[in-house]
Amino acid sequence: MNRFLVLLLVFITTVWMCPNPLPKTCNCYCRDCEYRSRKWTIKCESVPDLKAFLSSLEKARLEGLAIQSCTQPERNLTKLPKFRITHLRINRCGIETVADDAFVDVSRGLRTLDLSNNALATVPIFSSLVDLEKLYLNDNQLREVVDKSVNGRGSFDDLVNLEELYLKNNSFTEITNATFASLRLLHELDISHNKLQQISVDAFQNQGKTRFVDLSFNELTYVEPGTFKTLNTNILLLENNRLKNLSANTFIGNPDLDELNLMNNELSYLEPGTFNGMDSLRYLNMENNNLTSIDGVFGNLKNLRELLLSNNSIDHISNTTFNDSTEFIHLDLSYNKIKHIDPNALVEATVINLNNNEITTIEGIFGRVRDLTALYLSNNSISEITKTTFKEIRTLYTLDLLNNPIKSIAPYSFKTTFRVKLNSSTLATF
Repeated sequence: MNRFLVLLLVFITTVWMCPNPLPKTCNCYCRDCEYRSRKWTIKCESVPDLKAFLSSLEKARLEGLAIQSCTQPERNLTKLPKFRITHLRINRCGIETVADDAFVDVSRGLRTLDLSNNALATVPIFSSLVDLEKLYLNDNQLREVVDKSVNGRGSFDDLVNLEELYLKNNSFTEITNATFASLRLLHELDISHNKLQQISVDAFQNQGKTRFVDLSFNELTYVEPGTFKTLNTNILLLENNRLKNLSANTFIGNPDLDELNLMNNELSYLEPGTFNGMDSLRYLNMENNNLTSIDGVFGNLKNLRELLLSNNSIDHISNTTFNDSTEFIHLDLSYNKIKHIDPNALVEATVINLNNNEITTIEGIFGRVRDLTALYLSNNSISEITKTTFKEIRTLYTLDLLNNPIKSIAPYSFKTTFRVKLNSSTLATF
């Protein structure tokens, strides 16, 4: 019997247990409870005393701890007691500073740390967190990271396995070559909704594995050519900044870039060669800018499938605007000031949107567009449709000509079109 009790005691102390008692605002639940390796997670809507609560967890073994808020602010997060945990979240606790050794005793096996919605002004030094894979610091007051060259140790020096870093809604104004220097395995970086005005040309020199970068909703006015050359990223988001022009080779060195978003900037000029080296680009969004001309810009984007240019000031589409081999799925040129489109200027596409422009004639512009299925031309100044206008298009299912002053439509003009929208009040012949 004594031997049985000893074995039972050993078993109990090696099984992950839910601490007891817990504050009334906390719940503890189990995952995989039918198995011996039970995974316990504590979720707390609030805790009255963060330090006392964490102390009560000493020697506990948890999969997760999520604290949504603290009744009393804990301005200085000091060293946590020793317990085992995989995912730790402490939000809305008014934390302003974090001790260098705060997570030393919980570092083993800690893979996710979330300190979002606090009051941090400087990114702490995350000592010993060599297993950490995801770090969330959103919605703080962060302005800088600890610089290794000044302090001997940097904020991210020990995060050698970090894959995801989230810094959304802070107050960063620049990214230097030291900011992320130690994060060589980083896959995702979100530093959107900050106050970035400058990015060093070698800011991402060690981020060769980063596939997703979000720099949207900042205050960037210019990006140096080659800034992203070492990223090898798939998705780069730069929308809602203050970019005014882009130079040749701005995005050079990103052969795997698939999606680039530049909408809602102040772009008025794109230098030829802006998109050099972007052979894999499939999605490009430049809506809501100030572009007047786009000639000679897209010539090397052979794999581009979606090009969104609505709400600019483009007034002309020439024969050299698009690459001959490009086959768009979606080409959006709506809400511009296009008056003239050269014959055969438009390339193969599935959907073309030219709504809300100043186009007066469309004769001869669809010679290379044979597989178009939807064409939108509403709110222009088109007055005539001839039987050869859409002759080359083989499979046009939708044609929108609403709100044009069309006076004449030749017989058999829509013989391959299933759905046509137009106003008949101005028609003289049909």
